[in-house]
Amino acid sequence: MSTLRLFRAVFTWTVVTLLTCALWACASSSTEDNKSSASASSAIANVPYQLQLKNIAGDKFPGIHSMVYAAYQGKVIFLGGRLNGLHGFPGQNKALSNPSFPKDQKNTHVFIVDQATGALSASASVMNLPANVVQQLTATNTQFEVVDEILYIVGGYGYNDTGQMLTLQQAMAIPLADLVKAVEQNALNAEFAKTSIFVGSHPALAITGGDLQPAKLINETGFLLIFGHRFDGVYSTGGGTATQEYSESVRKFEFAMGSTG
Repeated sequence: MSTLRLFRAVFTWTVVTLLTCALWACASSSTEDNKSSASASSAIANVPYQLQLKNIAGDKFPGIHSMVYAAYQGKVIFLGGRLNGLHGFPGQNKALSNPSFPKDQKNTHVFIVDQATGALSASASVMNLPANVVQQLTATNTQFEVVDEILYIVGGYGYNDTGQMLTLQQAMAIPLADLVKAVEQNALNAEFAKTSIFVGSHPALAITGGDLQPAKLINETGFLLIFGHRFDGVYSTGGGTATQEYSESVRKFEFAMGSTG
């Protein structure tokens, strides 16, 4: 396994209160409403950028959410996440027969989309990779970041070796150039994992639904694993054997690429 140097650090965050009351919530007359509308329009006009959304549709590219994505040389890579849309909230008596996160609805492929045209250019299954790699590449709500064209993935909520759902305590690093080449050649296999997927493990990495950022943001090396939570067990409204703990912390760690998957 790769060497992971990790410690728990809690930072005090400066909370900035957004004074939106004058724009929206405190309008008590038509005059104030007009002033609010004018202020809002002025604020929008002063935004130094614009966002434009373009729908990409294709019968070869499924709908995915809570996935990993990364841009690389005019391509966008998608992996992990779910295919079945918003999860349900089954009672405990139906949690096993109709689970919130059914195994057959996890995304088992890596998809590469051309950024200019929106066309699917390549895809490949991850199911021929080693078990520990498959677990993380098919997990939901992992934390991820790209640094120097290397994709780093941490944690996520998925299935372990015995089919139990839990938050994974693993991190991995994959050079994007190697990943794209392997997908285009349909060669996501044990040999690829041996040469191009670097993994490490630590209990403090068991986080899902948080964020991953480079520690250079605070002028340090390594990564920041920001907030999120750990949930182990079947997700349902009926109780059962499940545990949840919110991170309430920022955890700094360093990933030394040594051993491969």
